[in-house]
Amino acid sequence: KAQVLYVQAAPVLTRAQVGAMAETDTAKRIRALNKKLAQIAKLKEKGGELTAEESQKVASEAQLLAELRALERGEEYNPEPEKEEPPVVEAAEIQEPKKEEPQTTPADEEVEPQTEAQAKPQLASLAPAEAEKKIKALKKKLGQIQKLKEKGGKLQPEEAEKVSAEAGFIMEVMELEISLLEPEAQKNAMGLQKKLEQISKLKKKSGQLSAPEREKISKEKAMKQELESILASRPVYREPKESNGTLKERPEGQEVVG
Repeated sequence: KAQVLYVQAAPVLTRAQVGAMAETDTAKRIRALNKKLAQIAKLKEKGGELTAEESQKVASEAQLLAELRALERGEEYNPEPEKEEPPVVEAAEIQEPKKEEPQTTPADEEVEPQTEAQAKPQLASLAPAEAEKKIKALKKKLGQIQKLKEKGGKLQPEEAEKVSAEAGFIMEVMELEISLLEPEAQKNAMGLQKKLEQISKLKKKSGQLSAPEREKISKEKAMKQELESILASRPVYREPKESNGTLKERPEGQEVVG
């Protein structure tokens, strides 16, 4: 006789039963997530240096919270795919393109800075009559500057600029006048001028001065008077005649060289 095998069919679950099972799984997952988040909170409160595993747990906090919120709303959680970080290129592997050095032409070559003597205008090269003209013009400017200083009050930008140029004008007048001196007097004047420049630097020097330095400064007034005396004795060169045959004005009390 043939044997008859009876196979018991699997029970068919109803929709309600399936829903209940899904809810149970969701509840379990929510409990697990809350547990993990509680552990992370304790790790953060603990402070100090974390192990690699602990750091990884703390780093996953945002993702766990997102999943928990989705499950609580009854939504299916779909984590965003992790973005692949670009490979780190070692500094040695990056080769910057070599910059071509510009070829220097004679015009581009560095020009040596002029010395103080070279930078100053060649005053001695001026003709005596031209030097006298320049001295007269500069003294006129110095007279205007003196009036501005005596006026007091707030100066206009143009006036302030004039006053700031006073020291330069004085120096230029002195050098022009020295250039018109006789050789021996010119040598003495230049020596005094050099000493006065050294004294000016000493007066600006910070800190305590030595005895020789203080002695130099004490001679400043006498040196200035001596230099002024030498410059006052210089001859005044005759200027070209005007069209009517008369001579131009010259300072009183000074010798005229014909």
